[in-house]
Amino acid sequence: MKKRGFTLIELLVVIAIIAILAAILFPVFGRAREQARKATCQSNQKQLGLAAFMYVQDWDEKWMLSSNWAGTGSSEALNGYIKNDGVWDCPSLSGTASIQTDYQFNLNVAGSTNASFTNDPSTVICMGDASAANRSGLNATSTGWATTTHSEGINYLFCDGHVKWIRGGAATSPSATMLK
Repeated sequence: MKKRGFTLIELLVVIAIIAILAAILFPVFGRAREQARKATCQSNQKQLGLAAFMYVQDWDEKWMLSSNWAGTGSSEALNGYIKNDGVWDCPSLSGTASIQTDYQFNLNVAGSTNASFTNDPSTVICMGDASAANRSGLNATSTGWATTTHSEGINYLFCDGHVKWIRGGAATSPSATMLK
């Protein structure tokens, strides 16, 4: 009996099936990778928030001054509370800036005491993902947070310590959720 190999048509059909499966699965893998980046970013913000809260405890319930919240000042003020310098880098923004942090801080929180927003700290944004243009911090006159960083949304750390992903545009006006 003569050995028979695959015909050209059979090989092309198999290649076409593999290509179709790859076209279907690659976007799924991309979304899964972005979900992992979003989770890493949330973990980073939670760790930075814990460091900031330890700072507040050590400094008589007073948040860092605004000069310590912007750019590299925040990392200098919190370095004693952080063991992993990687928490300053959002995995979706890594490599897009030359300064140390990929997160923006709410400058209206700076210098205040915990008592000044104890009514509802769960609505006051403490920190959020940075936009490419603004990585130095936000105050009531700022134009807004990043519009989207993770899956059409942004991670925010609130002053009560929880981190939440919000669909882009929902909290882009910082004055609506900041100290007055």
